[in-house]
Amino acid sequence: MKLTINGGAADITLENEKTVGELLAALEKFLEGSGHIMSGFSVDGVPADTAGLEALFAKELKTVGSVNVITSSFSALLIQALDQSIETLREYENSGSEERLALGEQWLSQSAASFLEGRAYGLYALVQSCLGGEVGPAQCAALLGERREELFDPPACLDNMAARVEETARRLEDLPLDLQTGKDSRARETIQLFSMIAEKLLRIISYMADGEEKTVDGMPVKAFLSDFSAAVRELTEAYENRDAVLAGDLAEYELAPRVRSLYSAFSGGGR
Repeated sequence: MKLTINGGAADITLENEKTVGELLAALEKFLEGSGHIMSGFSVDGVPADTAGLEALFAKELKTVGSVNVITSSFSALLIQALDQSIETLREYENSGSEERLALGEQWLSQSAASFLEGRAYGLYALVQSCLGGEVGPAQCAALLGERREELFDPPACLDNMAARVEETARRLEDLPLDLQTGKDSRARETIQLFSMIAEKLLRIISYMADGEEKTVDGMPVKAFLSDFSAAVRELTEAYENRDAVLAGDLAEYELAPRVRSLYSAFSGGGR
């Protein structure tokens, strides 16, 4: 049997796989960590038909002449899923109650919903909350659009964060005084702002192809991010335990400089 991936020879050694289903499961494991996901396949030149997948999976490899697996990058598939979902939400916004119900059921049957449920559950839950009336469709579509832009052009999105990152760093430096002077509301806002900015920053960095080659403050990216994550956990615990001294020190001396360094390493000035 001839096995190819996107039409080219597959650099994989088969072991005890006896059926098409077992072969595909092995290939999915092989692709883990590569940034690519199986998006389709054909057997003996015939594209797989969704309606006949069960029988096809059970087909014995000794009766098969060739299998070609089609892969796509995670980013490309996520963009497609977001595009489909945004289109549904825009129709949903301008529809009546009965049409909305039909659109919700239609979305759940689409590949977009299946992909998001399995690969980006937070976004799946967000769309579900909109279809359930908890979040406005325009707001939900805007959030999905923001995530799409991060995937489509990570460097541009990163560069557009400069002012927000600097504001966050300054707020972290002010946190000790805010905690000491009883400005609890501002302190809470600072923690929330930092959480959102850090999450967005790390998400965008994960989409950048040269991420693993970078160093931050002279440290490999993985080591820096490990220390950064540990400091974030310490800040969260200190703040929740009302340890104002430790929370303030961590914010001012650990996280403010680190968020600046991380951003600088990946933004326009660091590329």
